[in-house]
Amino acid sequence: MAGTLVTGASGFVGGRLLRRLSSAGAEVWGLARRPQASPPALPAERWIRADLRDREAVIAAVQRAAPERIFHLGALASPRACDRAPDEARASNVAGTAAILEGAQAVGARVLLASSSQVYGRVEGHIDEHHPLDPVTVYGQTKLEAENLARDYAARGLPVVIARPFNHSGPGQTTDYVLPALVEQVRVAAAKGVPIRTGNLFPRRDFLHVDDVLDAYELLIERGQAGEAYNVCRGEGLTIGEALHGIQRRLGAADQRTEEDPERVRSQDPSEVVGVAAKLAALGWSPKVGLESLLDDIAKPAL
Repeated sequence: MAGTLVTGASGFVGGRLLRRLSSAGAEVWGLARRPQASPPALPAERWIRADLRDREAVIAAVQRAAPERIFHLGALASPRACDRAPDEARASNVAGTAAILEGAQAVGARVLLASSSQVYGRVEGHIDEHHPLDPVTVYGQTKLEAENLARDYAARGLPVVIARPFNHSGPGQTTDYVLPALVEQVRVAAAKGVPIRTGNLFPRRDFLHVDDVLDAYELLIERGQAGEAYNVCRGEGLTIGEALHGIQRRLGAADQRTEEDPERVRSQDPSEVVGVAAKLAALGWSPKVGLESLLDDIAKPAL
């Protein structure tokens, strides 16, 4: 038995991890329900098309790859998509995780489960892993259910570690997420010569570069404690307004006017949600990419 299986291998984070591991010479298998990108990052024989909602197909995929490690990043990951299709979200994010864990137990693989800071729910301030878990979105609820499964398997001896990433971004992320959405809004408004219409600009959020998240995942699968959850975050915040102004400067639109769009304003948004990464830092991790470099990276494709 050898190698690594990455689920969600055609997604933003999973695809980047797959390419990183493959470039380093590792034997990597990718699992996704969509074909891999072109040019392919893997030989065809190590690319497995399977839907997380299909338990038998998922278990067969794990048995076929027989990996030493599984990075379980596959999920219905858009909170909006989960709200629109809660049954599909639970089938992918909960039942799919159960199948991965069952397969991992059978082959003796270590597992990194990518959960989410959304398991904390509507919170304010600086959040560590002892904060109560009270998810308010379908996505957050499914991630908490997946965590509970992981803890059950850990109690039975499976070496599975839980990562709770906060906001993260980088080149190639879709406009379903806030920083790429801001880049696209600035680009389009500048091209049309119109103001950019925004929602709340005051909320302060914790943003990491996706490469720092991958560093954390690789560390956790090797050194994390089974059954434990670890925040993956910077530990400092950036307001949405600061991010917007930074993107505008990078795209040559510093003088662009902004207008508040009442339909985008969410009065219940907490003013600050920042993670505490001390538990992860104790394993030797720290972010390498600063906030300015993160904004450089996401704005660059729009130049």
